[in-house]
Parts: sequence; structure tokens; C-alpha cells
Amino acid sequence: MTKVNKCGRGQKMRIDNMQNFYDILKGISEYSKASAFSWNEKDTLKKVSFEHFFDDVKTVMTMMKGIRDNVENVILLSQKNYLWFVYFFGIVCAGKNVILLCNYDKAVEYNNLFQADLVIYDEKKGKQAKDIQKECPNMQACTMLETEFLTRKPADFVAGGRIIIYTSGTSCEKKPVILSQENFVYSVSKTLEEFSYWEKSRFVSFLPCDHVFDLVVSMYALLIGSEQHILKRLNAWNECNDYKPDVVAMVPLMINELVSANVQNGTLSFFKEIKVIVTGGAALDNTIHNMLVDSGYKILQGYGCTECPIIAINCSESGLPANGGKRLRGSAIKVVDGQIYVKSQAVCMDYWGTLQVKKEEGWLNTQDLGYYDEKSENVYIMGRAKNCIVLSNGYNVCPEQIEQRLEACKYIKVAVIYQKKIKNKDFLYADIYPTCPLLGGQERAEIEMWVQKINDTLPIYMKIQGYILKYDTCELNNMGKKTLVMRYRKNGK
Repeated sequence: MTKVNKCGRGQKMRIDNMQNFYDILKGISEYSKASAFSWNEKDTLKKVSFEHFFDDVKTVMTMMKGIRDNVENVILLSQKNYLWFVYFFGIVCAGKNVILLCNYDKAVEYNNLFQADLVIYDEKKGKQAKDIQKECPNMQACTMLETEFLTRKPADFVAGGRIIIYTSGTSCEKKPVILSQENFVYSVSKTLEEFSYWEKSRFVSFLPCDHVFDLVVSMYALLIGSEQHILKRLNAWNECNDYKPDVVAMVPLMINELVSANVQNGTLSFFKEIKVIVTGGAALDNTIHNMLVDSGYKILQGYGCTECPIIAINCSESGLPANGGKRLRGSAIKVVDGQIYVKSQAVCMDYWGTLQVKKEEGWLNTQDLGYYDEKSENVYIMGRAKNCIVLSNGYNVCPEQIEQRLEACKYIKVAVIYQKKIKNKDFLYADIYPTCPLLGGQERAEIEMWVQKINDTLPIYMKIQGYILKYDTCELNNMGKKTLVMRYRKNGK
């Protein structure tokens, strides 16, 4: 039965003693023969037990120790699959640094990527691996071999393995963030202390495996003994429906699409077996949040960033709005000049290469705008500081606040708010990307009514003065967020 409560004493003692990924693997050994992972392969459901998974990880640890000593940084180039989990834990527990990439795009600048020593890739990523080697001919490369082809020998844990994840691209460049095992263990253990809200469930994540949010929820699922079903594609709705999970993790954009496609006569119904929806990576619209809660779903929303995986958590039973969350226990939050700062054991070590994370006496500037209620320990997020629109009349506008409300319309997939100067005065306009390739008269009328409804609740300086329906491709990153390059182009920066 799915419920929300704090973890029991035995579980708390177990997670309090964890310091690294190998401790997590030893902790899940108590589930032994239970199924840890499942996936569809040639119309057959395959399953792997926790015990088998641990053995496979130790096999990869042995393989990594056989690689020459000067290999320190390893690129793991793969979409999410069972072997990805095995190699991810195996590389880190062998004392190597793992650089996570779902895809390599030659057109994107990956700061410091070519300083890696080895790329291990899924067979489907062979061309991308060759593209990386063209940029760095001395880099070794090998495919992710099935563990049955590797020598199974006892392997000892080697400390020091780190995780390098590129920021999702909402800023102008992808920055490589160095996270320690302790950063993740702290994030997961503190979340478990507050919310033991699903137990040995059937879990599906629609998130990319090179994002901190997915890593945290996947480790959470492992620790509580859930079976994780790995989808062939991240948008494989039919496969998910056939599997019938009771817990899913997805980004708000995906939730918006599901809600828009499954509302009939004001009633919401999709994946009836689902009890808990875990979301993060962007803000969930409050209207959508309330609609889900009213329909019987429990919502758990995490607030964090690549540099600090979990900062605050919002459970639907808390009664907080969707943009709020309770500070993670053991961390500290303050607001300086409207921007949120966090001090926590979850804060990353640094950036990889010449860049440096700016910390002032341990405080990380998240560059998010918001405010913090010290009494309730709740933080509220308004938007990104870099996205803030400064109008000539002195008002500041967080475009996300308007965009989220627009995107709650079932005919609007993405909205981008920007400023437009007319006769030396600033006004707000919107580019609206519809959910359908072509809209009929009724759909256009509903969008017009939706915009007007929102305008009726906004102060004069925030009202949308006009909008354009855009049918071309909207530039989103792999978490469904708008890139800063896209916003700068609209605002002429």
C-alpha cells in the first residue's frame, strides 16, 4: 500500500550508515531474489534480481581494475538500459570517474569532455563514439559487453570514484559538474528520512539517465526494494500502460501532455494503477498539480539543480503550492538580493576543468529567484534570475510564472514570454507552440479565451499584449526546459 510517512527505525539506521555507492549495493542485498529491474526484450519480459545485479556490478568493477592505471575518467555513452545501471555503479565503485552522456551532439560544446581517457558505449551509439574519438584520437573506446562475457571474480571497493554530469543546457554552455558519491547518498538518505512514500512498488522513470533527478529517484527505488521497469523509449506510453506501474517519475512538460490528452468533461484519468507521481527538473503548474491531487494522485516534487541534486521536497499532502518545498533536513537556505542560496552536503565538489563553482563560505548561489519562510522552512521558487525580464517602467517579470499558467491549457504545449518595445514602451508577448500540428477554429478560440482568462488575473505590467502561434520545432533540452539561447534570441540579448 502506498503511503507517506517517515522511515522506520531499522531503515533509518541502515541509511545513516551509508557513505558511498558500495554501501547502497550492500544495503539492497537484503532483497536478494526479489526483482530489481525488468524490461521488454523481443516481446519477452526479462527480470533481474537484486542479488544478480550486485554480482554484475562486481564483475564490471573487476573489468575496470584490469584497465591500465592511467585511465581515470570514463565516458558512459548510452541510453538507459539494464547494462547502463551495471556499468554506472561498476565504474564508480572501481574508483574511476564516470562522465554521463545519453547522446553526443557535435554541434554542442561539452566543456572539458575530450580530457576523458576512455569511452564505453552502447552498441547503438557507435557512430557517436567515433565522433568523440575524432576529436581526441588518443581516447580508447569499447562497447558495453554483457557481463556473462566478462570474468567473474571478487572485487574490492575502491574509494574516490566521482560522477560528472553536464548541466542541462538552460544556460549558454553545458558545464560539467563533479558530484561525489556522498552528495548522492546524502540526497537519497535525507529524502528517505522524510518520505517513505512508496514501498516495493512497480516503478517507471521517464527521465534521461544523465540527469541528477533520475539518479536520485532510481537510487531511492533501489534502496526501498522497488522493481524498476526500463522503457525502450522515454515516451513509450503503451509499454508503460502494459506494465501497470504504481509509481512514475516524469518532468512537468510530460505531465502537462498527459493531462491534456486525458481530460474529458473535467475528469482526469490515465494509468489507473498509478498512485504516486514523482516530478522535478522544472516547475509544475499549480492548476495541473491541484487537478492531479483532486483526481487521487499523490505528487512528490523535488527542487534542486545539477550542482545540488535535492534542495527541497514538496509532498502533495503538505498543502503547499506546486512552486514550494520543505528544506531538506541538514541543509540551510537563505535569500540574497532575491536569489536562493543553499549550504548542504549535497552541494557538488566543483566543475570539471578550468571552471569553478562559485561558493561563498560554502553557500551555493542557485541563480533561482524566490523567497524562504524560516518559520515553516519552506522555499518558494519564482523563476531563473537569468530569465528575468526587466521592463523600462522598473518592474521585473519572471516569465516562468506566466508560461506555466499558459501551458496548463490542453492546446498549448510550450509558451515563451518575451518583451517587445513599441514606441519606447515595453510590452509582454508570447510565442505559443500548440499541442497539435494544425489548430481549428474551436481550438484557436479556446486558446484566446485561456489567454484572456490569465490576463484578467495579472497586473497591467504583466498582461500579455499579443501572441503568435508557432508550428515549427521548439528548442527544448532533454528535460523539456527552454534553453537560455532561445530566450535570448526572443529578447534580443
